[in-house]
Amino acid sequence: EPLKPTEAAKAHKQPYYVSPRSGEVMAMAGLYEFWRDPEVAEDDDPAALVISCSIITAPASDDTGHLHPRMPLAIAPEHRDMWLDPATRDPAGLRALLAPPASGQLDNRPVSRQVNSVRNDGGHLLAPA
Repeated sequence: EPLKPTEAAKAHKQPYYVSPRSGEVMAMAGLYEFWRDPEVAEDDDPAALVISCSIITAPASDDTGHLHPRMPLAIAPEHRDMWLDPATRDPAGLRALLAPPASGQLDNRPVSRQVNSVRNDGGHLLAPA
C-alpha cells in the first residue's frame, strides 16, 4: 500500500547533527517546573507531582535556518551557573543571558535516520550519513 502524503514526507525527513564548531558542549536554555496535577487527589500520591520542561527557542540563524525555522537559545559557559542557580531572581539579568549561537559558529551534517528511534543508541548515530 502506498504511503499517504504526510507519511511520505515524514519518511524522507533528513535528521541533522548540529554542534558548535569549537567542539564544546552547547547548553540550551530551558525552564522546568514541579507542579501538582489538579486531576489527582491531594493526598500523598506521587502521581500528583508533575515535572515539566521546555527549551527556549528563537528564529533560526543562517547556520540552521535551512534546517528548521527555530533554534534553541544557548547559554554561554561563563553564564551557566547563574542560569541554573534557583536563587537568581532577576528576570532581566537572566533574559540578557539568552543568545543565539553566533552566526558561523555551528556545524550541521546529515546523520542516519536511525536517530529517529529511541531503540537505537550509540555514538555511531552521529556519524555522517
